[in-house]
Amino acid sequence: MRKGRIVKISQNTTLVLSNGTIVSLPFKTKHNLYDIIDENDNLIVRSYKKMDFEKKLLYLKKKFHLINKASMFFKKNGFEEVLTPKLKPRYLNERHIKKIKTKFGYLVPSFEIEHKKLLCLGFEKVFELNFAYRDDFEDNWHSKEFLMLEWYRAYAKPKEIIEDFKNLCITLNNSKTILKTDSSNVNLKKCEFFTYSELFLKYLNLDISHYFDKNKIILEHNLESNLTKSQLLDYLFATYIEKNLGKQCISIVYNFPDFTFLAKKVGRFAKRYEFYIDGIELANCYEEENNFARLKKYFNNSTDKEFVDYMAFGMPPSSGIAFGFDRILKLLIKQ
Repeated sequence: MRKGRIVKISQNTTLVLSNGTIVSLPFKTKHNLYDIIDENDNLIVRSYKKMDFEKKLLYLKKKFHLINKASMFFKKNGFEEVLTPKLKPRYLNERHIKKIKTKFGYLVPSFEIEHKKLLCLGFEKVFELNFAYRDDFEDNWHSKEFLMLEWYRAYAKPKEIIEDFKNLCITLNNSKTILKTDSSNVNLKKCEFFTYSELFLKYLNLDISHYFDKNKIILEHNLESNLTKSQLLDYLFATYIEKNLGKQCISIVYNFPDFTFLAKKVGRFAKRYEFYIDGIELANCYEEENNFARLKKYFNNSTDKEFVDYMAFGMPPSSGIAFGFDRILKLLIKQ
């Protein structure tokens, strides 16, 4: 027997939502909007609260559809879908990531170290779309619990990850190369590349490759006096530069100062790439550091010991990316 929630009552018919489909019943119900009835107008559940459930339902259907699309994209391209632990007694200390600690251990801020263990074991193409956790402030683009999509390729360079990223975004955008946002039409087939330092020159007329008066800038912007140079640059970049990126095509920023030990280095720069669409940072890609002699000096007693052992065993040259999936959902799903 068909059952459903009443969504509209007319003179001679009643529309109900049944198994995701609107069904017309040939009578005017004696019950109220949002009650659940059967096809004989018997009451199954009384509704005591109004809710814009249709809008919420539509959003969730679109969200789950895009999640499934992402999964199918990677499977069609030969990636293995994996599941990794989300609660760890030990993790890594990284300058720019604040972990959430519980009495049982840390909620993982990313799947990176678990995926790298898999690379060490012989997996060559892995992906995972799951929840990650960070002790971050919360706004429209930040949350303590969020969906993260990560994928890694053994024996690959960042250029291959960039191609994955472009093709994935086009797939999620109904195979359309132009993503229409509230403020831009973004060409997903094209990328523009900027060095980190050239963007400071372009938007702030600040040459960060040479000495600059940190304290003067702190005073000008009324910031805390104890900010480090890297924290100051992070603030300036997020406040004045990010909003200009990814307006016509995907913007990729590279040649970041060497603030992370998990990416390979070239001179003073980390082989790290940040991806932007419509002023929003969506993803962070590394050419992964796999030289244990370089890595081990950053490991300490708080480091996941199994990860140390795997890296000592040896990880093939690899590239990987962390993609904030909640953010692309916001750009793709207009509520």
